[in-house]
Amino acid sequence: MYTHEARIYYTLLIGAGILAVILSFYMITVIRQHRKRVLSYKDKIITEIIVLEKERGRIAADLHDELSPLLSTIKLYLGCLETLLPEDIELIAKMENCIDISMQKMRDISNNLMPTLLQHKGLFPAIQELCLSVTSAGSIKVDCQFPEADIQFGKEKEIHIYRIIQEILHNAGKHASATKIDIRLWVEKKQLCLLLSDNGIGFDEASVTKKSKGLGLYNIIKRVDLLQGSIYLSTQPGQGVSYSIYIPV
Repeated sequence: MYTHEARIYYTLLIGAGILAVILSFYMITVIRQHRKRVLSYKDKIITEIIVLEKERGRIAADLHDELSPLLSTIKLYLGCLETLLPEDIELIAKMENCIDISMQKMRDISNNLMPTLLQHKGLFPAIQELCLSVTSAGSIKVDCQFPEADIQFGKEKEIHIYRIIQEILHNAGKHASATKIDIRLWVEKKQLCLLLSDNGIGFDEASVTKKSKGLGLYNIIKRVDLLQGSIYLSTQPGQGVSYSIYIPV
């Protein structure tokens, strides 16, 4: 026969065991739900980005295949007009010039939506062209350095890396009022390392990170996360912004 104290002890011991089992079951359930939410979030990100890139590709193709021939045909018809009136000749010349400008704008928009150089020649030439394009616009000077060897990352990964750099350049010009940005890319320990820094006005990292979608940072983080990479941000008001991004290759 158990003493009274022994019965109390064993009762408490059994109760503690049952409580431990319940708590363990609860923790396992919470962990599983958290993992499901993380996987669901990543799936949502992947779906959003895939849909976005497909839509960009479709619009770029429509611009190239539909509008470009149409504008060329209009210009051809204008060239077939015969008139001796100086005002009509001047008007036709102005219209042809407007068509030329429209076609160039359309090519720029199409290339921005889906860079042809990225599709045909790879990541580094496309980034080089992007940097030259931003510099030639005159608002910001871009200095970029790449690995000596051309490295293939796969088309989908190259698109995401290109978009990350494109978004950062956009932020530097539009939000940071930067006049210069340095870009360094190199491969180390099976990682593509990107270091991008500008001389802009910077921002309060805590407040912008808390907002999540501020300054296009949300899109950059989404793509880095999709590539299973890591991103580190360093900035303070008045001291520019530096991005350190590491992507497994």
